[in-house]
Amino acid sequence: MSFARDGYAELHRSGQLARGKRTFNFVFRLTSPRPPHVPELRHTLEGMPTLTAQCFNKAIVLLILILPALPRSAEGQTQGEQADQERWRASTRQAVRFQRDAAAAFNREMDREKADPCREAVGTRDIVECLGKENEVATVNYRAYLDALHSLLALTLGNGENRTPGPTGVPLTSKELVEELDGAEAAWRKYRQAQCTAAFDLYKGGTAAGPQASSCELMLVRNRMRELEKLYYVRLHD
Repeated sequence: MSFARDGYAELHRSGQLARGKRTFNFVFRLTSPRPPHVPELRHTLEGMPTLTAQCFNKAIVLLILILPALPRSAEGQTQGEQADQERWRASTRQAVRFQRDAAAAFNREMDREKADPCREAVGTRDIVECLGKENEVATVNYRAYLDALHSLLALTLGNGENRTPGPTGVPLTSKELVEELDGAEAAWRKYRQAQCTAAFDLYKGGTAAGPQASSCELMLVRNRMRELEKLYYVRLHD
């Protein structure tokens, strides 16, 4: 005899006899639905005590009572639940794409830093020209990295945002996380401008002022990428 609702349950008759009463072996198996990010789960209850015909009906009643509360299988999902899962899968795919974009931009710039093409430049003019080109490419990579991070923070995974209070307060919304990143970015740009102006002024009046300012800008944008990589590591790699 078998019953199916949301999962599936099976009762197998053994054909044995015990003191003139029919004996049954009871085996219950349930397959639960699972979200796409969780490995397949199987809940198995086997080897339960043998049930006689007298308590068989009680077992049936128990199954009827508990089956409605069991997780539903994929076949038993409502259209709304299926739509929620599809939204979750779609947002997950987007997150993976943004993570890859950020990683590609970050790795490109770190590789360029190791190559250091300006180390062979000779003379102030050549150095300034080389550093100018390096800053242009670094800026492109930095913007690509920042855009990918921005998109990751703005993305809402699953069916909504977690607003459950914890020991340190209520988690921020995606919008709030983006606003914080934007605020930090604006403050960093002011810092970079002030710091590299100071680097220029340190050598003002001499030919080294330009190269020092350009080197400052290049160094700080790469350091900024490393900072963001550490601060947002979970979002960028989880």
